[in-house]
Amino acid sequence: MGRMANSVVFTIEDTRTRAVETQHVPKRQGLGAREQGIVIGFAEDCDVRVSGPGITAHHARWYIGGRPLRVDFQPFTLGPYVFSIGFD
Repeated sequence: MGRMANSVVFTIEDTRTRAVETQHVPKRQGLGAREQGIVIGFAEDCDVRVSGPGITAHHARWYIGGRPLRVDFQPFTLGPYVFSIGFD
């Protein structure tokens, strides 16, 4: 049996500089709930923090799980950033 993932891994490329960074968000209860998920933005309480043109304090929320809330694992863009998601 495979090992369970401990965190959600966001690989973030800044399209302006081509710099790439990785941020890990520990898996926790409620990541599939509409009120929870993983919050992306520049505020200190965000799970994934990025700042730049077009990024707001609490810009987006990414969900794991439930069909109506599920997003695929295709890369997506927010402002000048390209996000890829995986698990470790």
